[in-house]
Amino acid sequence: MDIRSRTVLNFLPIRTGGGLQNSMSLLKTLGSSDQTQRCLGVVCKGSPLEQACRDISLDHIAVAGSRYARFRFELTCRHRFHRGQLCFTLFGPAMLGATHHMINVNGCAYSNLLYPEIPFWAPAGKRRPLHEAIDIFRRRQTQAADYWIFETEVLRKRAIELCRFPAERTGVVRMAVSQLVSRDRVVPDVQATFEEQMPKAFRFLHLCGAHPNKRLREMAAIARHMKAVCADDFSVVFTLPAHAPYTQMVRNAFEEQGVADCYCNIGPIKPDDVASLISCCNAMCTFSVLESFSNNFIEAWRMKVPLVVTDADWARGACNDAALYINPLDPVGAAESMSELAREPSLSQALVSNGEAQLKRHPTAESKLELYFGEMDKALELGPCPKHVRLQICWPRVSG
Repeated sequence: MDIRSRTVLNFLPIRTGGGLQNSMSLLKTLGSSDQTQRCLGVVCKGSPLEQACRDISLDHIAVAGSRYARFRFELTCRHRFHRGQLCFTLFGPAMLGATHHMINVNGCAYSNLLYPEIPFWAPAGKRRPLHEAIDIFRRRQTQAADYWIFETEVLRKRAIELCRFPAERTGVVRMAVSQLVSRDRVVPDVQATFEEQMPKAFRFLHLCGAHPNKRLREMAAIARHMKAVCADDFSVVFTLPAHAPYTQMVRNAFEEQGVADCYCNIGPIKPDDVASLISCCNAMCTFSVLESFSNNFIEAWRMKVPLVVTDADWARGACNDAALYINPLDPVGAAESMSELAREPSLSQALVSNGEAQLKRHPTAESKLELYFGEMDKALELGPCPKHVRLQICWPRVSG
């Protein structure tokens, strides 16, 4: 099949974390479908995604990982792909040269752009102006797409009502649990290695990277108050890069609060090892200020582990009664709730049961792929977004 007639799957913005795991799962699912010949991947050379394309025999273009190489490829991509060819970017902005040339379908996961009332970058300190400048670019590139796919109805509704996105050019594809995360993907040797690294206690897992949005430092004050109310031993497990500045801030916070013995950082893990790590822990935590949708939610439900999350509309809209809600900025209240979870098996069992029910509302990896292609077909039918429609999109002023 001619390269110019294929659906382009653009994975260039993907580097690590949930985006990588979701992309790996999508490619694995694609390899078992009849859509492989329809698609062409664009990936970073030497990345796990390049290997995943090879594994499923997906034709792909591998772009060198440097910023210059990616910038050059994106600017000249219209010489490779014809006008009107469809390009689906799972997460992140469309390729620079693809705007107003290809039909761009974007997975819109920049939740902070849709919550202007939340000073999302305030914790970044001196780097806040840089992050806000990058967000200006993200707004421009997001607006330049032709069709937008959101992970929750809450975000889609905000995009339409708050930012005037054209409703007929938006869709929702709910997150599916990665094919890499299930009880049968637990590897005993890997599980045993993790067990050796962690204290034998009730383990609260923060499975995420080193980012201020995750509010990991707040866990230190919560842990101090838990020491006063929780008779059982507990530990807090992180998956942070050892030398990241934010990692050091988190570690320092635990030392300052006098709970360094509760701190356990095993470092970043491979997507293939996520199930093995979760199986070693007793609860999963997501304390973020804001998320589009967290992989942690469905991973916890699939692995039958209780979930502790920020009490906010985006979290309640995603989890309903399948999570224990806390305010990370209220260490006393959070400590009482989390201590009860560690002490009361009945609470844990109720959350696990509710999680299993909630998971049934999400698509399987296979049906999620079909939903994506369904949204792409809608985008093709609609064609390029008219200029006057795109200009109606507006971005509210960000809170200070």
